[in-house]
Amino acid sequence: CDASALAAVATSSQPLEILLCIFLGIGSGISILISQAAGASDADRLRKLAQTAVFFLYAASLPLTLLGVAAGPFLLRLMQVPADAMPYAIVYLRITTLGILGNMGYNFNAGILRGLGNSTSSLLFLGISCVTNIVLDLVLTAGLGMGVTGVAIATAASLFLSWMFSIFYIRHTYPAMNFPVFAHGFDLPILHEMLKIGLPLGLNTALYSVGHVLLQALYNTLGS
Repeated sequence: CDASALAAVATSSQPLEILLCIFLGIGSGISILISQAAGASDADRLRKLAQTAVFFLYAASLPLTLLGVAAGPFLLRLMQVPADAMPYAIVYLRITTLGILGNMGYNFNAGILRGLGNSTSSLLFLGISCVTNIVLDLVLTAGLGMGVTGVAIATAASLFLSWMFSIFYIRHTYPAMNFPVFAHGFDLPILHEMLKIGLPLGLNTALYSVGHVLLQALYNTLGS
């Protein structure tokens, strides 16, 4: 893997870190509301929280994915990505952007599990995701010679896998929640509560990543 490819991965992963921070914040907001409902033994509110979280997951992740795929090259130009690294950076950003649904879904489900007092399972799913990512990196890059494309596919696929595992686990371990796979309704007041708590948390953390993006843009002026 040459310097241009390494520079591309390092640069194009930065904008996704900003989104990850926001997802983590909203996941924390979900966790707080879930813990309150679980503590009050309010099964109906738990179901509404789960439905609303899944609704927001699809409502937010799909437009973000389309925006990332379409606007990725423009964003990378703003970050002054070196010309020799730009093709790799575009490929990496577009493919990993397709993993936003899995990334966001896992963080939301991890928040739900933490709210239910189960932080061990979400850590296990994260571990599975990391191992899967490493294995796929080796297979797709060292084995099949796919380079940056292989690294990006491994990242997106591992995030999606951790999301799938968390869905399966919640549905089978907490059947009373009636956890939906697809969105079929939401509660507007609950959505407002979720964002009121989660967005400030996420944006606060995201400011650090914004700083990283600005620094990366300065580094990019030095070339790959």
